[in-house]
Amino acid sequence: INNINNNINNNNYIQKRHKVFVSKHNQTLNLTPHQITDYLISQLPHLTNNNNHTTATTGDSSFRITSTHVIVKECPFCSKPTNGKYDNMYKLYVQLGGGAYFCHRCGVKGSWYDLK
Repeated sequence: INNINNNINNNNYIQKRHKVFVSKHNQTLNLTPHQITDYLISQLPHLTNNNNHTTATTGDSSFRITSTHVIVKECPFCSKPTNGKYDNMYKLYVQLGGGAYFCHRCGVKGSWYDLK
């Protein structure tokens, strides 16, 4: 018993949380396309939004907006450059409402809190 108490006192049994799990089904944030694109532009100034947050395919925008996601032209997490190839672009999806994201190119994923 003394050995157990010593280990507990020495913090050998304390687990630290490094990442908080937030379900991709979480819609409580009610994030709009405007909020998502504004935040991403503020953090990644090279991104632009020439389509004024409304259409999904017009203009030379860094974003596409669908009924369920904001799709980002260049994933900031991808280690390889897109080299201007269309097949490498528009792979980062950010879910409307909850903000869960997933890149179909590099596989990075997480919640809105992870992205921020």
